[in-house]
Amino acid sequence: MENKYGFALANVCVVYSMPARFAVVNGMPGTGIQDALSKYTDWCARNGHISPQIISLEDDYLVPLAKDTVSRLHPGFQPADVTIMEVLLLPKPLLMRLWTAAFDQANVRIREELTTERPVILTFHAVWFHLGVREYVSGINFSSLANLQERPDIVFTLIDDIYDIKARFKVDPISWTGLGHC
Repeated sequence: MENKYGFALANVCVVYSMPARFAVVNGMPGTGIQDALSKYTDWCARNGHISPQIISLEDDYLVPLAKDTVSRLHPGFQPADVTIMEVLLLPKPLLMRLWTAAFDQANVRIREELTTERPVILTFHAVWFHLGVREYVSGINFSSLANLQERPDIVFTLIDDIYDIKARFKVDPISWTGLGHC
């Protein structure tokens, strides 16, 4: 099961098939996490496995939390138009506070979802390129991560060669506007 870039990331998820109730998949933008997990969910459905609940920290929590703040600081953006790209323009301290708030909300949902039979996969980008200061930053609050109520059974950290990612973005420039979906 390769994605359009030739990755077989979804096959990595199949390795733990269903003994894992809670998995964390993180990496840098451009590794194709969301596409691979979507294909994995489809594979589960086709093969009689329970499809996991995918929770995207950025898409489900960070961007929605930041929409009003982005609109207030950058009046040219209406809340409905805010994407991860605009969120990454926020000052680093604010971005890190929002990440912690998003993570805390996701933690509540993880606990709720794990009361069902459905496995849970939490995804997030461990590092971002901060567009305001043009440097890589991590919004991860390690004490929040350490205080997860439910411990993940497995953690996948996806890495890729930065030049390969850049080449893919050149081929598919629309990816630059959808980094929250990588």
